Amino acid sequence: MRRSFPGARSGARGRRRTRSCGTGGLATFAAFVLVLVVTGASTAGLRADGSRPAPSSLFAAGVDTLLLVGDAGAPAAAEPVLEALAAEAAKGPERTLVVFLGDNLYPNGLPPEGAASRAEGERRLAAQADAALRAGARVLFLPGNHDWDGMGKDGLAAVLRQERFLLPRSPRLLFAPGDGCPGPLLLPTPSGITLAVLDTQWWLQHEGPRPEGAGSPCSAKDAEEAMAQLKTAASAGPLALLTHHPLASGGPHGERTRDWKAHVFPLRDAHPSFWVPIPGLGSAWVAYRGRKGTGQDLASRRYRQLRSDLASALAGRPALFQASGHDHSLQVLEAPVPEARWVLISGSGIFPSGRVVSKLASTRYATSRAGFLRARLERGRAPHLEVLEVTSVGKTEERLSLDLR
Repeated sequence: MRRSFPGARSGARGRRRTRSCGTGGLATFAAFVLVLVVTGASTAGLRADGSRPAPSSLFAAGVDTLLLVGDAGAPAAAEPVLEALAAEAAKGPERTLVVFLGDNLYPNGLPPEGAASRAEGERRLAAQADAALRAGARVLFLPGNHDWDGMGKDGLAAVLRQERFLLPRSPRLLFAPGDGCPGPLLLPTPSGITLAVLDTQWWLQHEGPRPEGAGSPCSAKDAEEAMAQLKTAASAGPLALLTHHPLASGGPHGERTRDWKAHVFPLRDAHPSFWVPIPGLGSAWVAYRGRKGTGQDLASRRYRQLRSDLASALAGRPALFQASGHDHSLQVLEAPVPEARWVLISGSGIFPSGRVVSKLASTRYATSRAGFLRARLERGRAPHLEVLEVTSVGKTEERLSLDLR
């Protein structure tokens, strides 16, 4: 499904949609469309060398604050994290972009219409979108593995259903990269930093179809072309990656060999309170996930290929930061890999807490408590990061503040 508001993708075969202006009102809609229309010439055509340029959008025009939250796909009726997120977004809504970093709906994405769980799925997605929209901010949704039918055979259909449900809610909402495509979709900001949005589950999806090859609606027809587009974008100026899957992590999907608790209490992978000692089995479990891994672990074959692709694309021009979810924790990792100066993990979007997390050599901060991250982008300055934990009454408590140099 193509972007339906003007300018959402340069060169996209957009279809103008007739619908209400949503929560922003007619004046907001008209002003915002005016900004989006100024996307310049089409980039749909091929370059002289036969390659396709990455599509871009002015959706982040005027944005200097990112609120980064992931894995929020099972919010309570009065979810403290969403209440806190809305309050933070309302402090400067016209300059704020709320980014949901995937796994927006547990356990298997949005079911078809008529399914028994469809109404609850719609409620959960609407709760996340409306937390940002009612505050007056813009909101960006990225898909994660659970949105792709939990990596199941209905994955592509499920992620397209989610996109079709969310987009009509407001012209201030973007689902990206969209169409089940790998990306990148480029979102320039006034700071000079371009947000590069990737659907990393496209790399990991091995059940059912994914758009690729000559018949694909995507600008990048395969992984090689997607990484060529990302490499070109990185050579043009500083990038920040927005993805679901991190390049490094001290959570269950990542590296925990040095954490004795992971070896002794393996059931804490299911819930942090399961302090049941099983030392031998625990070490075997840690070794398995660290060497071979499940389909969603950094050690798995497809995940290793994703990381290798990103390393090649960003060789010599690392991203200023990569923001992702996936592991249910808040982590700030300084230069854990050559392709990103910082890896930020914000996957603890449901109160009261996420999963266990171990400290790595690169860890500057790590917690399993619920919360989200705020990144401030200003021209001529390093991005500034704040870690905000959330209380039971929907208030934020700042736990870390630092420049991402």
